[in-house]
Amino acid sequence: MGRERTSTGRRLLREHPWHGIDRRGATTDLRITEALSRQDVAKETFDSIENQVAEYYFEIHPQGTPDDATGAPSIDVERHGKGTAFVRGRFYGREVKDPQWVYSDGHLDTVGICIFLALRRFRSEQPDDPRLMVLDDIVISIDLGHARRLITLLKTSSRTIRSSS
Repeated sequence: MGRERTSTGRRLLREHPWHGIDRRGATTDLRITEALSRQDVAKETFDSIENQVAEYYFEIHPQGTPDDATGAPSIDVERHGKGTAFVRGRFYGREVKDPQWVYSDGHLDTVGICIFLALRRFRSEQPDDPRLMVLDDIVISIDLGHARRLITLLKTSSRTIRSSS
């Protein structure tokens, strides 16, 4: 009885479509495909929220004011390794690969908040959204003028997120 099971198991393995294939290579191919798929979803998501991020950013940092020489951030997803999302900035009309070089801590914090809010709005359109957002000490590094505009943005965006589905 035990021999029958063993020979049946070997026969099934020989008949399997992967028989004779280096399974480690196949596993690696699956992992690569999975990583590339994740990167594609991330890129599509960031592309879909880019305009919303810019809108939020300019509500906090209005264009044409003398104290704001920065532009709206963008997010690039680059294919290497597991994939990485890079936030890019603008300073006096030129692209900046790393906003930390020219943005103040307050500006960097508002960039993150704008991305978070845009992702939150994107997520709120999904049917299984938990409809909860928790923010803690988000204005600590932001000057008073920008903090006031951020608070106004939070009020208006929370209404929009709440009513979007």
